[in-house]
Amino acid sequence: MRAVYGLEPQIEHYGCMVDVLGRAGLLEEVVLLVQSMANDNAVLWGSLLGACFIHGNAKLGESVVDHLVELRPDDGGVYVLLSNIYAARGRWDDARKTRMLMK
Repeated sequence: MRAVYGLEPQIEHYGCMVDVLGRAGLLEEVVLLVQSMANDNAVLWGSLLGACFIHGNAKLGESVVDHLVELRPDDGGVYVLLSNIYAARGRWDDARKTRMLMK
């Protein structure tokens, strides 16, 4: 966009890329994209967590949750989604422990 059209990417452009790459399962590319942004954006990190759920990537989901907790410490939805990732992978003890963290 910069080189061809002289446009600076806006948050909406990043959001589209996170969504497309996440749906395609290119989670590491999403991490690099979100980390390259000047400002942390909890919505983009949340989209990445959703992609981790879709693709069953609990390990990356855990690190994304750690980052999201720093950005939004009172957002219980982050813990719910991580718990659901664990449950989908059959990791019932981890799912239960994550739910207990919410309390």
